[in-house]
Amino acid sequence: MTRMLMWGVALALLSLSSFCMAQADDAYRLLGNSIRVDRSSHWDNWIYQNDLVTNLNVPVSEADIFEVETGGLRPVFFRRNINVAPAASDFTYPDLVRASGALTTGGATAKSNGTQANNIMDGDLSTFWEPDTPSDYAARLNDPGDFNLAGLGEWEVEIDLARLVFADSLTLIFPAGQFEDQFLGQPLKSLALFASMGERFPFPLGNNLKFSLIQQISTGFAAGKL
Repeated sequence: MTRMLMWGVALALLSLSSFCMAQADDAYRLLGNSIRVDRSSHWDNWIYQNDLVTNLNVPVSEADIFEVETGGLRPVFFRRNINVAPAASDFTYPDLVRASGALTTGGATAKSNGTQANNIMDGDLSTFWEPDTPSDYAARLNDPGDFNLAGLGEWEVEIDLARLVFADSLTLIFPAGQFEDQFLGQPLKSLALFASMGERFPFPLGNNLKFSLIQQISTGFAAGKL
């Protein structure tokens, strides 16, 4: 059994010249020897440039990290030390890579026991996800579900937060083994953490996401937090 919580941090400072590009003449005005971008109508014609995933370029007003106001451009405020995972299902986005632009709702999916996948990010320590297995011990002797060598490839969970967040940590909570007269399960011996920046795989026309290895973690079967 594995429980996951994801936490976000608050602030990022960006250089406008590195991520924006003007798309029309009315994206700025010339005044003497200067170029002025000082109206909300100007910012409406600027594009947030994603150099990693060019087809995710969007107008600045739709980039989720800025607010276009009468006085100009203002970064969106992100609170510190909040668990961003439980609210993922409240957000949708057009998935241009895997769903041809169809709206996709955030949440967790799992190759094994998918009905319990969202338990991994609901913030409730009384719920959990585990690979598919019969609930009755006697039944497991004949049908272990995915608790076997062949089923290890199905022990995969994907978390989609459905919006841009600045995450500084990932908290994994494993069961404590025995509690009173109830066996809560055994923690994983090891796991691998991957993340995606939204790049297509295979590049450039694939319809899957490219994931990169962030860290391999060994628990030594120890319960508690990582």
